[in-house]
Amino acid sequence: MSEDDLQYLIKNKILRLYDYEDINFNIIDWTYNPYDHTGYIFILHKMEYVLDLAYFFIKTRDEGIKEIIFDILNSWYLSCNDKLDNPWIFHDHATALRAFNISKFLNIMKNYISEDQFLLLQKILAIDVNKLLMDEFYSKNTNHGLDQSLSLYKASFFLEVDNILDIRNVAIERINSELKFAFCDDGGHKENSPAYLYYGVSQVLRALDIGYKYEKENTKIYFPLDLLKKSCLVLGYFVQFNEKMPLIGDTVEFKINNFLLNKISIHNCKEYKNYIYLISNGREGLKPDKDFLFLKNSGYAIVKDFDNKLNLVFKCKHISNYHRHDDDLNFTLFYDNEEWFIDGGLYQYSEKDEFRKYLRSHLSHNLTYPKNFKAHRNLQKSLKTHINNLSSENIYKFEGYSYMFDGFENYRSIEYDKNKLIFTIIDRCKILNKNIAIENNITYVTNFVIPKNKEIVIDKLNKCVKIIGKNKILHLIYQDNIDIHMEENYISRKINTKEKVNILKFIHNGIHLDTVFNLAYSNDFVNYNLGC
Repeated sequence: MSEDDLQYLIKNKILRLYDYEDINFNIIDWTYNPYDHTGYIFILHKMEYVLDLAYFFIKTRDEGIKEIIFDILNSWYLSCNDKLDNPWIFHDHATALRAFNISKFLNIMKNYISEDQFLLLQKILAIDVNKLLMDEFYSKNTNHGLDQSLSLYKASFFLEVDNILDIRNVAIERINSELKFAFCDDGGHKENSPAYLYYGVSQVLRALDIGYKYEKENTKIYFPLDLLKKSCLVLGYFVQFNEKMPLIGDTVEFKINNFLLNKISIHNCKEYKNYIYLISNGREGLKPDKDFLFLKNSGYAIVKDFDNKLNLVFKCKHISNYHRHDDDLNFTLFYDNEEWFIDGGLYQYSEKDEFRKYLRSHLSHNLTYPKNFKAHRNLQKSLKTHINNLSSENIYKFEGYSYMFDGFENYRSIEYDKNKLIFTIIDRCKILNKNIAIENNITYVTNFVIPKNKEIVIDKLNKCVKIIGKNKILHLIYQDNIDIHMEENYISRKINTKEKVNILKFIHNGIHLDTVFNLAYSNDFVNYNLGC
């Protein structure tokens, strides 16, 4: 929190929220949520602002700040201690972070609080710990479940109850289980996006750090360092040459950091040095010895072409429904310091919001789909979804098979010749259920999501689309018997924001689809309108 916002909070007892309604602690209703999503109540109930106020109190020793803190905490306790089933007060993730923050508050403020204030903090922490211990509240096998477990562990060093060792053992068992589940053997994360790989790595480091902090060499919290090194490397490969990650899945734009730690270090290993090189655009660290990463288990093929400053990410896997987007066979492309094909991003955690539904659906991604069919999110039906690597030297080729539409097999291969800077995309769709073909007129649609800063020229005579950037022109050549048009829609780079994009749509009619798109770059701005 900025010092200006802190001063405003201290003066007015109002927490300014620039994306949401302000929180007025003078008239606070802890059960109030003015939105149909959890963004507002997450901020309200994780209580990070209490820590901000505590640090400011330690800096200034202003007793008025401490009075505000305990007015807030006492208000929460009086209002919430008998509302254990309220979904806003006890949001699964906010409860975890509140317990973590209250534990941290007890640690930093222990020399500045009265016995009555200490007892109030113990009561609040006990409520949260008892809630977190409940099996039915535990968000098992998710990033929320890991944060719940880490908070239980930390709280076990500050809560004064007789069964504290039992609580700690439950926390350790859950932490190790969550860490083991969250990552694939290739270093990818199961929660479907580069952003959650970043968050997952940060959770691993936090888990190892907190275990060492409180139990030193006796810590029982474990994560294989070889897998941590892999995950750091994978995360680095996701970062584009503009030092941002593609908006795949629930990803927003943010500055990725170098994961400095106090006690646990992988800084001297090659993978971490590669990671630093990748996130700093070569200003620091060690350049990786390859420009292609293939992750069969987590379902990614990532081209990081250092010679051409080109990033291509291809995705095809369904291994978790947490933060799942219907984006099998989707890809993004960044080249010459520009985005060419982009993804939709997160927007907000409001699963009833129509735009959020759209962003998670197949309609917002760079892929081919059967029109008027909805993708399922049934993990059992997606067991055959997979990705293969067919690459050779300087020619990267990968393919994926998806079964996210009931009764269909969708296939895509992408070949990239780095010497010629050309791409070949092959899309095939076939019906596995004969009744679908009998009962429906089948139409397939291929989407390309293109930023608004590109001029798009559709040349139907030459069966070519020219996508015109600042310094390059991308020529996209398509086959016969395809209708083509363009629509406008939106993506989201930041929480609660929308950005207009163009969606180039190719319409294919027929029971089965087998089509090819050829893409090549040029810088001929003089003759670009004379055909492909």
